[in-house]
Amino acid sequence: MAEERTMGEGKSNEQPGTTAASVDRRDFLKVTGTVAAAAALLPAVLRESTASAAPDPTEDDTDVVFIHSTCQMCHSRCGIKAKVLAGQLLKIDGNPWHPNNRGEDERLTYATTPAAARTQFGRLCPKGQAGVQTLYDPLRIQHPLKRVGARGSGRWETITWTQAFTEIAARVNALIPFSSRNTTNIDDGSVDLGKIANQLILSPGRSIEKSVSERVFKTAYGSVNYGIDHTSICEVSHHTGNEYMTLDHVTAAQGPNHFKTDMLKAEYMIVFGGNPVEANFPMLALARLNADMRDLARAGGPGRVVIVDPRFSNSAAKADTWVPIRPGGDSALALGMARVILGAGTYNAAYLRLANKAAATAATDSTYTDATWLVIVQPGHANQGKFLTAAEAGLSAPLDAANPVCVRDSDGVTIEAAVRGTSPAAAVGRLEPGAGSDTVVNGIACRTAFELYRGAVFEHSLHEYATLCGVSETTITTLATDFTSHGRKASAWTYRGAVQHTNGTYTQLSVMALNWLIGNVDWAGGLAKGGGGWSEVTATGGVDTAAVTGAPTRVGPRMDRAKGSVYNSTKSYYVGYPTPRPWFPFGSHGVFQELIPSIEDAYPYPAKVLFTYWNAWPYSVPGGKATWERTVSDEVKLPLFVAISPVMGEVAAWADYVLPDTTFLEKWSFPGGTPTILTKFTPFQQPVVGAYDGTVIGGTGTWSFNPTATNAYTPFLPDTMMYADILINLAKAISTSFPGVGASAFGAAGGLDRAWDMFKHQVNNAVINVGTSIGGAAITAADFIARGGAFANPGTSYDTANPNLLNSKYGGVLHFYVPAFATTTDSITGVKYRGTANWTPISHCNGVPVDDPAYPMQLVTYKSVLHGQGRTNVNPWLMVMQPQNYVDLAVSDARTLGIETGDRVRIVSVSNPSGVVGTARVIEGQRPGVVAVMHHFGHWEQSSRPHAVDGTATSFDQSRGSGLTVNPVMRLDDYLGNVSLQDPIGGSVSFNDTRVRVEPAS
Repeated sequence: MAEERTMGEGKSNEQPGTTAASVDRRDFLKVTGTVAAAAALLPAVLRESTASAAPDPTEDDTDVVFIHSTCQMCHSRCGIKAKVLAGQLLKIDGNPWHPNNRGEDERLTYATTPAAARTQFGRLCPKGQAGVQTLYDPLRIQHPLKRVGARGSGRWETITWTQAFTEIAARVNALIPFSSRNTTNIDDGSVDLGKIANQLILSPGRSIEKSVSERVFKTAYGSVNYGIDHTSICEVSHHTGNEYMTLDHVTAAQGPNHFKTDMLKAEYMIVFGGNPVEANFPMLALARLNADMRDLARAGGPGRVVIVDPRFSNSAAKADTWVPIRPGGDSALALGMARVILGAGTYNAAYLRLANKAAATAATDSTYTDATWLVIVQPGHANQGKFLTAAEAGLSAPLDAANPVCVRDSDGVTIEAAVRGTSPAAAVGRLEPGAGSDTVVNGIACRTAFELYRGAVFEHSLHEYATLCGVSETTITTLATDFTSHGRKASAWTYRGAVQHTNGTYTQLSVMALNWLIGNVDWAGGLAKGGGGWSEVTATGGVDTAAVTGAPTRVGPRMDRAKGSVYNSTKSYYVGYPTPRPWFPFGSHGVFQELIPSIEDAYPYPAKVLFTYWNAWPYSVPGGKATWERTVSDEVKLPLFVAISPVMGEVAAWADYVLPDTTFLEKWSFPGGTPTILTKFTPFQQPVVGAYDGTVIGGTGTWSFNPTATNAYTPFLPDTMMYADILINLAKAISTSFPGVGASAFGAAGGLDRAWDMFKHQVNNAVINVGTSIGGAAITAADFIARGGAFANPGTSYDTANPNLLNSKYGGVLHFYVPAFATTTDSITGVKYRGTANWTPISHCNGVPVDDPAYPMQLVTYKSVLHGQGRTNVNPWLMVMQPQNYVDLAVSDARTLGIETGDRVRIVSVSNPSGVVGTARVIEGQRPGVVAVMHHFGHWEQSSRPHAVDGTATSFDQSRGSGLTVNPVMRLDDYLGNVSLQDPIGGSVSFNDTRVRVEPAS
């Protein structure tokens, strides 16, 4: 009979032959000396009583070992300092070198030795500290599992890793023969869909180990479906908008996908749909910097913060101004502000006239815009919608014929190249040479990018924008005036609340254009791209860890038809418009929510094999549960499904095989950082428990990591396996001639038979690339590993030659106009996208506006500082602090509905009339007409119910299923039917466009 673990009883999954007796931490593992014994004693460790537990040793205890790594309890990826005694993780604190964990006036210089840093700690949020419980979760999967019942039946048998790899490899090869994977075309026999290798798909929910997974599935195996990840359910339209607004016109390289305010020197910041104090990342640093800005304001100085959010979040509570916007109206608010700014002429015209890098440099600036570049608007012209080129303008060599051109501002007549080739010269252009009319150049009608932007902004009156966003004209005018009253020390940015709508990309363009108008990018107090980091992938004198000898060529569209998959109506997969499913040529980060519906529809081709990692698709995708269960239960549509997961989650529960990987405390990776941090850093993630080559990590006080050893890693639970090791072993099982793994994977630099074989080269590459840039002295691999990465010293945020500029600069072009959008046809509507920011209503993919008049309220979701995505329900500390979520209703709405706090209510939508049930909470801080529900809760798996393994019911913890998730009621697209509403350009899934009705639960 299954044993239920409840929060109150604290029962554990006790194994035969173990007891709950007192365990002396100093003797733990010293006696056993093996990781296997640690696994056997796990229940006893977790059930140790306070009365019998020895006090935790202090940092001065010589038996204590500190290991610096990186947290993954949320996406902030803060530095951690793991306190280990006799191989057991006792506590997690913050890394004092890491800029997420300490401010610029607090953090340690890199020269500070690890010995001197033993008594130094950084901040860490509750999620990070609760990571101990993620590691020691007694309901983790401890052995590979094979399904023995129907998919989703919850019946399994344990198998060995050898059996798992052998059977999975055999089934993969039976479906997709390895020897012909890159020579045989997919079913229709044409070359348009690519090779059968594409029918193998990897879908990681979130992965910071892409260097390994892409080496195996992308480069060596040759599948275009090497990583359809979660980004489109997070904030992808934010990324897409930024990337195309910073696209390099010459190289077509995308610019930064993320900017943040330099909050150290900012005077004014407006945040659209972000929650920096609680949920944006890195939350620790953002919350600290937000507090610093508020301190300035309280002292009577600048430092004003505006939060645009339908909820009165904790960020709004700490702000100067809360703007309770109508969900989906963020673009209207930004365009309304732009209308005020353009009408008043308070934009930075001198900056906007800088047409190229040379002009920017001459003006002591670092960036420039396309505001003065001419765009062909002549109807019927072959290049209508593109920038007018030097050749089309009739300009002669030595100018690059493809360069855009502008009208010289000094005379308003001369046409000159805006971007020059090898001999750049400053170009200062006129913003509105046509004064409301077309500018004709060499017989071609044109308008500047600025004129097109202004035209789009003025398509609606201020009153109309106010109506669309639910914010008064007075407030919009005040925001616009305040925004332009701080020179370049003001900024605006968005996050998922603003962009997870069907108009998300245009919202991003609308908000970012406000920054372009004042010219704040790269300026102290303005908008920053962040300090960046040193690459670990390759280095001069190091090893190129991405290169694979004998790698095949990848061809064909991805299953989600994104990442450069361009629809061509002349190809064999479909002729004409509309297509069966949309194509996303600008979806540079993939379209996660399209994966399973596309497998169901076998479009653009059938799938054969699906591998998932850290994936919660049916739980995390709006409206996805029914589509998931319908598709994955069909073994014809999906013949083989393998889940890599440490827990029995909503995805793993349907797999054919479950391969238990490790937690973030038991693996290597390079997790990267965010632009909130202005200084350069490359963080490192490494195991803090387990064993290397049989020696327990932190087993004695004298233990230290040896980077020159083999370092074969055994996790704390010895029959689990690090993700990188799973992929390496799987590749070797598929074929002894699998490129990029095995004895000669790195040529003369050695083989790739285990994870450290790759990560040792990446550590060395990072060290080489750091060089002497930190304090003037070279660092070693031992320095890098001991500190948890490489971190530029404090005080390096600003340009020493010009302190008004940031030290780490973007330094490129900023676009008001995106020709790629304007010249691309939507595969469903057959209509071209628009090239500038504009107001676009919430719509289905066929362009029909969403209209659900029988459902009067709008549903939004949000996140808590106490939980991370959908995985922290396994952490009792966090569940005690926040054990469930609520259906939040404004007081006026609750009064109308006759609902009080504590009532059970049902949320229904046109896509799910049965709805979901939760507990109401009536609050003042919410826009009327909005229903808000915190994410994180409402799991139906995650060990909240029993499964059967080897004929025995597993233990479970019903509290892990507490609360509700509203994803099952979210609006489906009427045209497609089996996927939620989504942004046709960026690919964002819509979390915030569902109209609902709230009623008492019967």
